[in-house]
Amino acid sequence: MKKSLIFGLMLALVLGLSACGDKGSLNREEDHEYFDKIFKHEGLIYLIFNHNSVLVHGTSDLSGKLVIPSKVKYEGSTYYVVGIGANAFKSCYGLTSVKIPSTVKVIGSRAFSSCYQLTSINLPKGLEQLGEEAFASSGITSITIPKGVTEIEKSICSRCEHLQSVDIKDGVTVIGVDAFYRCDSLTSVKIPNSVEILGKEAFCRCSSLKSITLPKNLVEIGEKAFYECDSLETVKLSRVQTIADDAFLYCVSLQSIHLPDGLETIGAGAFAYCRSLTEVTIPGSVSTIEEAAFEGCRSLTSVTIKEGVVAIQENAFFDCPNLTSVTLPNGLERIEDWAFCDSEKLKSITIPSSVSHIGGGVFPSETELLGDNELIRE
Repeated sequence: MKKSLIFGLMLALVLGLSACGDKGSLNREEDHEYFDKIFKHEGLIYLIFNHNSVLVHGTSDLSGKLVIPSKVKYEGSTYYVVGIGANAFKSCYGLTSVKIPSTVKVIGSRAFSSCYQLTSINLPKGLEQLGEEAFASSGITSITIPKGVTEIEKSICSRCEHLQSVDIKDGVTVIGVDAFYRCDSLTSVKIPNSVEILGKEAFCRCSSLKSITLPKNLVEIGEKAFYECDSLETVKLSRVQTIADDAFLYCVSLQSIHLPDGLETIGAGAFAYCRSLTEVTIPGSVSTIEEAAFEGCRSLTSVTIKEGVVAIQENAFFDCPNLTSVTLPNGLERIEDWAFCDSEKLKSITIPSSVSHIGGGVFPSETELLGDNELIRE
């Protein structure tokens, strides 16, 4: 019964009215095809479905504080408000706060997007679904995602310039693509251990974010997840398998990163131009350090690569001029072109005998290559 209600809600949300309840749509023939009846009551529009349930929509003249009722009477019957429709209050520029009742289970896509003056909103504990871009480009300053929501959808709070804090309750497993993209004022994020996947550009360009603790059950950090978070100084990782391409690209304030055992992939450009990073240890669970992974890390002085890594790709540590110490592991097989090029302070390095290929321009000409590898014998 519960699953069928949620399915019905989602279908209704997809087929809902246009932004801010287009007044001309109340009697549209196509609306009646999907809803039992549509009526207006005290400034809000209600769409009846599933006998005693309704979705709510707004109208473009709404302003100030809005309290959505938990139930409404119409023609002698009582209907419970269980959902907020897709585009329901989109571009309702005058709204400043919204109180949502505990009966609401679903909030549709773009429900409150572009509500520029909306600063305060509560999400009920029983909420189960938040649609894409639900609060995108709104004025909200904080948000708490309740535990009933298992996935934070795409762009849910993207471009919320005034958003300062995010509290995600245990139960969420996925933070979607662009979820908090370009939230310039964001300084505090609480992510529960239930989260396993951090989507592409999830916190991209959150320029005020200084530190973040990632959950112990996290498996994947998506592409550009923290791209250009230029105030980010510390990232605490306890377990992760994949750090995708450009995940921390241009995090120019990042000073340290602990890469845990069990990490399998460091993507291309993953930490490129992290100009404050001073040292890094690559665990042996990583088989390949991808192209330009640490390019332009100009404060990097020490690199330790553990046994298990078999390949260092092109430009992996290119333009790291302060690099003085590099430890290469036994079992390493390939060092590709320009891997350590422009490491001007790297006076010497020991090449393991297992290395069978050294590309062009890998080391500065001044760097002395040590060891009994036949590739460096004169």
